[in-house]
Amino acid sequence: MDHVRSRSSSTGDRVVDFEALYRRYCGQVFAYALRRTSRETASDVVADTFLVAWRRLDDVPAEALIWLLAVARKTLANHLRSAERRRALAGKLAEASSVPAPAADYPTTDGSVVMKAFARIHKKDQEAIALVAWEGLTPRQAAVVVGCSSVAFRARLHRAKRRLETELARGERSAGARALEPSDRTD
Repeated sequence: MDHVRSRSSSTGDRVVDFEALYRRYCGQVFAYALRRTSRETASDVVADTFLVAWRRLDDVPAEALIWLLAVARKTLANHLRSAERRRALAGKLAEASSVPAPAADYPTTDGSVVMKAFARIHKKDQEAIALVAWEGLTPRQAAVVVGCSSVAFRARLHRAKRRLETELARGERSAGARALEPSDRTD
C-alpha cells in the first residue's frame, strides 16, 4: 500500500498521519528535487511541498508519492520563476544604482537640507522613498523588493513622504531660527 494515512479526523491523528507521510516520502521528494536544482533550493522545495501536504492532508490521494512529486514539480517551477524575477530585479537595481540620484523636487536650493532631513527619518522610510524616487520602481515592484503587499507598501510610502516633509519643515524652522540669532562677532 502506497498510502500511509488513515483519514482520521482528530488533530492528533492528523499530526500522526502527516508525520508518517513525511517520514515515508521526504527522502524521495528531496531526491526528485535535488536532481533538478541545488541542495539549498531542493530543501526549500521539500519544505514547501510538505507545507502544501499539511494544508491539504485530506486531499492527498492513495498514491501519495505521485501527488507529492506533482506538488514538488509545481513548487520547483515557482521557485525557479521567483529566482529569475529576483535576478532580473537585481540587474535593474544595479543598473539604476549606477545612475546618479535625481535632484530632489523640494522648494529649496540647498540639496544638503533634503539629505539631512532624509537621514533623520527611519531606515524603512528611507528605503521606501529611495526605491521609488531613486531606483525608479513602481510601488508594486518596490513591494516585492521589501516583501510586503502593494497596498502595505503604498501606505508605507505615503507615511514616509509625510515624515520627510515634517523633517524638512523642522530643518527649515531651525535654519530660520539660526539666522535670527545675534552674531558672535566682536568688532
